[in-house]
Amino acid sequence: MLFDDVLKHPVVKQVIATGEEQATRVVGKLLSDQRVSQGLQELLAAAAAARATVESGVQAALHAANLPTADELRSMRQKLSELEAQVEALNSRLKEEDAVAGPTSATPAGQAPGVDSKQETSEP
Repeated sequence: MLFDDVLKHPVVKQVIATGEEQATRVVGKLLSDQRVSQGLQELLAAAAAARATVESGVQAALHAANLPTADELRSMRQKLSELEAQVEALNSRLKEEDAVAGPTSATPAGQAPGVDSKQETSEP
């Protein structure tokens, strides 16, 4: 592209380098001034406090609307993943036990394993 070719030109590279050097000096002088440095620190502290206030307000609004926060969603996703892994492990164990037990221990359809189909019922 034409713009890329212009940036590769040695004169343009020199101008850019000189501009960066002068900007570095100016910023260095500004930061060496204690008032500017203190002002920046105060600005950053105020920005952090404002962010915390906004996040707190968003969380309060989400809870008021009975909606989960991003942290709560992350926690729920983690728990869901853990539960899915447990279900998979149980499913694998059941398949292994079925394979070991063979077809002779199959239970009738609709009956839970371990329940005797000839169970006596007691009526009062």
